[in-house]
Amino acid sequence: MPVWRLDNPVQHYDWGSPDYIPELLGSSEPDARPVAELWLGAHPKAPSLLGIADQQIALDQFIASNPEAILGKATQLYDGRLPFLFKVLAAESPLSIQAHPSKAQAKLGFARENALRVPPDAPQRNYRDDNHKPELICALTPFTMLCGFRAYADICHDFRSLGLDSFFSTFGAFAKFGDQRSFQLLMIQILTLPKEQAGGVLRRLSQALAEDAALPALTRETVLLLLDAYPGDIGALAPLYLNLRLLQPGEAVFLGPGIPHAYLHGAGLELMANSDNVLRGGLTPKHMDIEELARILDFSPYYPASLPCRQESAELRTYESPVEEFSLSAISLESGSLELDTRQMPVILLCLEGVATLRAEAVELELSRGGSAFVSADTGPYSLSGSARLWAATVPPLKTETPLQK
Repeated sequence: MPVWRLDNPVQHYDWGSPDYIPELLGSSEPDARPVAELWLGAHPKAPSLLGIADQQIALDQFIASNPEAILGKATQLYDGRLPFLFKVLAAESPLSIQAHPSKAQAKLGFARENALRVPPDAPQRNYRDDNHKPELICALTPFTMLCGFRAYADICHDFRSLGLDSFFSTFGAFAKFGDQRSFQLLMIQILTLPKEQAGGVLRRLSQALAEDAALPALTRETVLLLLDAYPGDIGALAPLYLNLRLLQPGEAVFLGPGIPHAYLHGAGLELMANSDNVLRGGLTPKHMDIEELARILDFSPYYPASLPCRQESAELRTYESPVEEFSLSAISLESGSLELDTRQMPVILLCLEGVATLRAEAVELELSRGGSAFVSADTGPYSLSGSARLWAATVPPLKTETPLQK
C-alpha cells in the first residue's frame, strides 16, 4: 500500500488557541485546554500514527522498518529519518523570543553538553540533538510575529524617544559607532539586566506609552500586549529591536540559524528540520542561557522578506525555501485533478478546505478538512482530484531533478 491516512497528535501549550485546531479537526467536544500545535511527522516525541492491518503504528517505527523504500533518496542523506516536521500552529498569546543554532553550532553544543553529562531531559539543557532547526512559517490567518533585528538607526531612535537610553551603560557606544559589536553588547546588557533594574525600564516604557510616545500603532499595541502577558519581563522591549511583521494568509517567511523571532498571534503552517534545539531570550519562564544565545545569534540587521513562490501549474505553487530538508507546496483544486510524483521522496499531505481524493496505484483515500496522508517515496506517480485546498510537505528535489509535479 503506497499511501496511508495519518492520525496526528496535538500539543497543549498555554499560548495555544482553544478553538482553531479543534475546529480544523472537527472536534465535537472541545478540550478545555488550549491546543497549540498539530504535529504531522515522525518526531519520536510525538509521531503521527498510521493504520496497517487494523493496527496503529507510529510513523517513525514504520519508516525504520524499511527506510530505503519509504524515504527513498532521503534515506542516505538523513540517516534513515524523516528530515522534517510539519505543524499546524495556533497562537492565542505570544510565544518566547528564541533562536536556533547552525549545524556546526549544534554539533559542538551537543557534544559539549554530553561531555558535561547534562541529562537529555534537563530543563537547563540547550542542545537536545546535533541538528540545526531552520523553519518556514506560512500564515493561515493574519499572523503577527517578531523576526530579525531592526536597522540600528531605528533602534537607536526609538530607545531615545522613549527615554530608555539612559538605563543602559552600553547605549552610548552603540549610538556612537552603530556597529554589530556595540549592538551585541547592548543586547547582552538588556537580556541580563537584573530584575530590579528591568522593572525601572518597564515602568519608564509604560509611562512613555501613557504619554502617547510616537510609535506606529501596531508596535504600540504589541508592546502593551507583551507588558500585560509577561509582567516584569524585559522581553517586552522586543518590538523596539526586532522587526514586527503581520503576515497575510498564504504569505510565508523563512527563518535561518541565529535569527531571533517570536510568534505573537495567529494560525500558520510551520515546516522545520527535525530538531529540538531552542535557545530563548525572553517572554518565558523557561530556562534562558544568554551567554550561549549570544554565541549563536546573528546580531546584524535582518528583515526576513516574504518567500517567493514558483508557480508549477494553475493548481500548484511551491515556496522557494533555501534548505535541503523540506519544501512546502500549496495545492488548489477546483473540481479538477492534478498528477503528481514523489520523485522518490516522502510526502505528507494536509487538507484544509473541501474534499480531495488521493489515488496511488489501486488505493484511494478521501481527504476532507483536517485530514492528512503519508505518501511513501516508492509510490511514484499519484493524483489528487476534487474541490479542495491542500498543502504538501516533502524533501526538495535534488539539483538535477524536476519539481513536485509529474
